Amino acid sequence: MGGNNSKPPTKRVKAPKELKTNDLFNVEAMGATWKNLQVPNDTDTVKKGEDFDAIFDPEKVIINIKAQQDAQEGFKFKAGTAPWGWIVEKAPEGGVKANCFYDIKFDNISFAKMVVFESNETSMKIPDKKFTGVDKHITQICANMAQQIYIATRMKDFNTETADGKHEAKLVILDNHRAYNHSIPTFAVGIVDQTMILAWRGTNTNGSKTNTVFDVISDFAIGPTMCHLLDKASSGIRMQNAMHSFASLELEVHGDKIVSLINDKNIKEIVFTGHSLGGGIAQCAHPILQAQLDGLNESSSAKKWKELKNAKTLKLRTLVFSAVQSVLGKGLALDPNGNNIVNKESDDLLDKIGKNTVNLVYGKDIVPRGYSHTKYIKEIVDKLVEESREIAGDKVNWTLGAFPTNYEEMTRSIVSMFEKDIAGVLKDFRHQGKILYYKDEAATKGNPEILTNTEFDSITYESLGETETGGKRIDNIANDHGNPKDLLASYIAVKISDLEEAQKKNDSYSEGPEPAKKKQKRHS
Repeated sequence: MGGNNSKPPTKRVKAPKELKTNDLFNVEAMGATWKNLQVPNDTDTVKKGEDFDAIFDPEKVIINIKAQQDAQEGFKFKAGTAPWGWIVEKAPEGGVKANCFYDIKFDNISFAKMVVFESNETSMKIPDKKFTGVDKHITQICANMAQQIYIATRMKDFNTETADGKHEAKLVILDNHRAYNHSIPTFAVGIVDQTMILAWRGTNTNGSKTNTVFDVISDFAIGPTMCHLLDKASSGIRMQNAMHSFASLELEVHGDKIVSLINDKNIKEIVFTGHSLGGGIAQCAHPILQAQLDGLNESSSAKKWKELKNAKTLKLRTLVFSAVQSVLGKGLALDPNGNNIVNKESDDLLDKIGKNTVNLVYGKDIVPRGYSHTKYIKEIVDKLVEESREIAGDKVNWTLGAFPTNYEEMTRSIVSMFEKDIAGVLKDFRHQGKILYYKDEAATKGNPEILTNTEFDSITYESLGETETGGKRIDNIANDHGNPKDLLASYIAVKISDLEEAQKKNDSYSEGPEPAKKKQKRHS
């Protein structure tokens, strides 16, 4: 658009020396040398140190930048000089050596993605199929997707390869909802052999505060609502308000493509996965899709699922990490008069998904205790009240840090809320399947405990060996929430630089175009 009359792109820069009309020049910025900038033809002499708008043609600009690692020709690598860092999409001819400088075309650098997924020394024994219902490599790929979906912005960003290098999922769908990303968790679909994996992002404390605030709102949108997609089974089941909405959204929006892929790729198994909030969404998606396959929903929107070539044999499973409770039923749903609803179709559906659902949980993590394990939650909140001044003094960087408030006032309000207002709403949520529990790091070297919701609910905070206090207590609980996915993932996110901070320090060259490129496998 714009034809030959379009104005060339420009960047505000500081002249490195005295310049004249149409001069080509270089500037030093963000730890690199930016070559082939040009003085516009409508600009007269520019004095050294003077700010002006230089022509910045992405097809001509070259960046001389230092490689941070070795890379073969055509492979992705990290580059830049601290504190700056970016990903170069393809190493130039001959490859690169760490700590050497190279001329890189501007459009070969990814400025929007400031992380890389690097090989992780997995220290946890991958649970056998007898625990999870899926092969070990599927468990590790689920961990990779659940971990990386927080950061990855493009399908080619993911590295789902297993630690032994024998298996890898191909990403076929990635929906980060663009302008809606702050309020709707990212959704991804990957395929490995005849298994399809559907993954959702959890609460994004790695993103902006806006992301965190909206995700926390979703976490606490606890109203148990009916899902019309369950149809005949809907009356006896309730789901967490936001989570069931997100699950329904993706199955509706991407349903046609998912169905086409199932038929084309002869998919025999679908695994729903995610961490935290993402795991809660996955647990809602399972019964929704199962109801369609079982013919409980006779609406036109369910027709495509019922007509799948293998609708009767397609196996659905849920394997989630540190997931919150998001479903209730089995006589716990209430009618308008407050009476418990009994619905055979509802009970049968929950029994069916329960046999094929596992949630991997670690240590003192509070999230999978939500919502119904109110005694455990209150134990921790009581501690926070006692230590609120110390916590505030430590300036703990936690999810609640998104809200500027007085910790003591906040924690006392939470205690009151649990005791008086919402205990009745929380108490009926359940983990519908098995909990694979790892008490501590030593437990990850062996097999997990297999617990029911009731058995898991009986574990008290004190019984887990409380030693930490104040901010350290919160940090440890938060770290426990990152496991076991971070211990199982073979590739995890390693942050290189902070884009927002880079923009604050020097907004002249902090971002650039990111054209589509052919996927390149990353070297070891």
